[in-house]
Amino acid sequence: MFDNGYWNRTPTLLKFMHPRRLFLRRVTLAILALTLAVPAFAATHLVNPDGSGDFATIQEAIDASSADDTILMGDGIFTGAGNRELDFPHFEMTMGSAGGDPALCALDLEGFPLGSASMDADLRFEGITFRGGSKFVTTMSTLELRSCRFENMAGAVSNGFFADWGGSTR
Repeated sequence: MFDNGYWNRTPTLLKFMHPRRLFLRRVTLAILALTLAVPAFAATHLVNPDGSGDFATIQEAIDASSADDTILMGDGIFTGAGNRELDFPHFEMTMGSAGGDPALCALDLEGFPLGSASMDADLRFEGITFRGGSKFVTTMSTLELRSCRFENMAGAVSNGFFADWGGSTR
């Protein structure tokens, strides 16, 4: 009988397993080890009005985010492209002032809409002043607003946010 060293390298218990079954067991253990080794944690991204921080704009931070992430906005006034007409993803996310004080953190929309959220988004805004913009359109999404201020918002319900197509606000 030809001996390629298999019997000498294999533990006794595994010598009697069918090779296909042994292969499937090893693949299953490898997949299990990989999924347990890389747990998913929520990240926090910092954006500052001057473009410093983890990302230059709020939209860049949103694009790099995944479920349950938080985007913290530094103190100051955010303006310009990438900080208005935002496209929010379809998962849970929080966006708020790093200091928690809406008097120190403002998003000046310069007459543009804040943006829109896709289906099943669960968004929380905390400690931000929204200024000089128009509505925020959602589609079957939930918006939660905590300690937010609204100044000179046009075309929006209650001088604030507008939830459309089955969205809701809390």
